[in-house]
Amino acid sequence: MVTRKKINLGLKLVFIVLLFVAFMPAHTLLGGQVTISGQQTRGRGSNAKLYSKPVKLSKNSKIVAVSGNNQGFWITSSRGVIVAKYWTQNDKRAIGVTLKKGTYYIYPNLKRGQNKANVTIRLQ
Repeated sequence: MVTRKKINLGLKLVFIVLLFVAFMPAHTLLGGQVTISGQQTRGRGSNAKLYSKPVKLSKNSKIVAVSGNNQGFWITSSRGVIVAKYWTQNDKRAIGVTLKKGTYYIYPNLKRGQNKANVTIRLQ
């Protein structure tokens, strides 16, 4: 017979597990890999729209892949400091670069005549 006490205990355990998973670093949940993505949409004049969801790295992480539709990209720290710049599409020179523990954003460069660009890097 299932009692109310057993149900409450089960719900508490589920809640604890969910909290644990919610606060684990992304690279732990993804088997040691995490991605950072960004996009740029052309605006009028120099009013382009930039978007990148910040990703917090809890340890130094190495770039292992680059993809997207872009003419290069740049990576910034949470303070807005550019930590890396690349000028060719999915520039393979970024592979092997290590980002130190911290929070990062990434933004693509638009190609000539392109209205929207994107970039994703995978880190391990």
